[in-house]
Amino acid sequence: MSKTPNLTTYIGKDMSLLLILSLLYHDGAHSGYSLLKRVKELTDGKFKFRVGKIYDQIDELLNQGFLSQEIQQISEKKVKAVSSLSTRGREER
Repeated sequence: MSKTPNLTTYIGKDMSLLLILSLLYHDGAHSGYSLLKRVKELTDGKFKFRVGKIYDQIDELLNQGFLSQEIQQISEKKVKAVSSLSTRGREER
């Protein structure tokens, strides 16, 4: 049984960051979880991000000023962070 390749390992960190930026540019805002699902959908399940890795990469893009993030209240006890391109992220495409 073949394992699903880890996207970051397969295409490298820089391309993974570019993929996140591209999805946010074309699709609009995403949570980390919805980005995971979108990559799986677009690649017919052939590639996936490791869960922890995608959040590290979102944090890196936030720290570099390419993303902005909004915290949404889902329920009384649950929140969701939704990322979108910042002004800098849109300008430097």
